[in-house]
Amino acid sequence: LIFLAAGIDRLWRVAGKWPAVAALVWAIGLNGAVLAADHFNPDRAKSPEWRQTIGYLLERRQAETDVILYNFPEAAVTYYLDTANPLPAAARAPVFLVPFQPNPAPAELDRQLTDLLAPYRRAWFVPVNAAGWDDQKLVETWLLRHADRIEQADFHWARVTGYLTPAGISAAMTRQPAVFEQGITLRGFRIANKLSTNTMQLSPGETLALRLYWQAAGPTAAPLTVFVQLIDPTGFLRAGYDNQPVGGAYPTTAWQPNEQITDPYRLSLPADAPAGRYQLWVGLYNPQTGRRLAALDEAGQPLADHVTLDIAINVE
Repeated sequence: LIFLAAGIDRLWRVAGKWPAVAALVWAIGLNGAVLAADHFNPDRAKSPEWRQTIGYLLERRQAETDVILYNFPEAAVTYYLDTANPLPAAARAPVFLVPFQPNPAPAELDRQLTDLLAPYRRAWFVPVNAAGWDDQKLVETWLLRHADRIEQADFHWARVTGYLTPAGISAAMTRQPAVFEQGITLRGFRIANKLSTNTMQLSPGETLALRLYWQAAGPTAAPLTVFVQLIDPTGFLRAGYDNQPVGGAYPTTAWQPNEQITDPYRLSLPADAPAGRYQLWVGLYNPQTGRRLAALDEAGQPLADHVTLDIAINVE
């Protein structure tokens, strides 16, 4: 600004008053345009859209069953939760900063989240990507493995993700205990779309969103692959998906004793799939040998190399 003023002063002395005034008006106009863009153009925002982010969250949370989490002591989160929330304090969903201290050990964070989420059915997570508190994104990793994502909204440099907590999963899932070799237990499942008791309608070309809920006896010697198969009335495989658990992000060799894991899958039914009643098969195998793990009966004897989920899928 000093150089600009000196230049306009020099222009005044050399060229006269009006060229200098024109240069001054141009400089003021240019600075005004730049400042306006910086203050009002969302594409040039230098901070997250906290007002919209928290507004979205407040529209969806339920005070009786929900909890709100964030993973960095960011003042904007609590500020907008307070100023944008029309409810009295007693009727608001509780809000917690997790982890309680910077960069805890994974085992300590597991204990914190397990205890904290126990009374609640749903958790709304607002991640804050800042160094010095949750550098390894342990909170998001824990929720990915042990909770069940139900929705997500992205804003400018900000995000809100809703999850079923372990308690919410227990209330929402279809229970179907099945024990496999190596102590792996399928606790149950949930189909995130069009579920009605133990039947559902599915049209060719549609996608089935399946959640499997496992319980581990401990880490396995080799990483196991989960397979999910949609079988038509003639026994033909119409859609399938093979994957290590949690989208490949949490192999069975890392599972801990009594740990409960959420494992999501999506199966797309081909457009030319025939009508009829379909079955949904689930199992595990060792990718190194191709051998499937047997499902066991109460006496520990092999039953089959898969489990048929307790749901009838009617394809129209």
